[in-house]
Amino acid sequence: MLLLLLLKIFEHSGVRVMAEGDYDAQTRIQSLLEYIHEREVELDEHAEQKRVKLHQCVQLRHLENEARQVNMWIRNSESMITAGLMCPGSLHEAEQLRKEHDQFQPAIEVRLIIFLTSSPALRAVLDVFFLLMS
Repeated sequence: MLLLLLLKIFEHSGVRVMAEGDYDAQTRIQSLLEYIHEREVELDEHAEQKRVKLHQCVQLRHLENEARQVNMWIRNSESMITAGLMCPGSLHEAEQLRKEHDQFQPAIEVRLIIFLTSSPALRAVLDVFFLLMS
């Protein structure tokens, strides 16, 4: 009974099943099992292709999110730089900015030296560095 039901299902799905008189039940069942196995392999291949495409879509979404984040960082950095950027309008202003920079640079260097020499570990590293440089 079950075999007849399976035969009808396969016939309605377009599968041509061996005629009952030509082959015994075991041969027909074996043929049906082979057909089912072939369809299973095809479905597995199709599922693997879909899995790969889905994985690629997920990777693309992650990349797009990272790209949006980088663009946001760039825009924020540009506005911070633009807000702090002072562009001289004349030669006199440019010379004044240069003078302020020249005064600012040694102050930074002094603070850096004080910071580096305040730590014994950093001081030891500096001593070795200067020894190697000489």
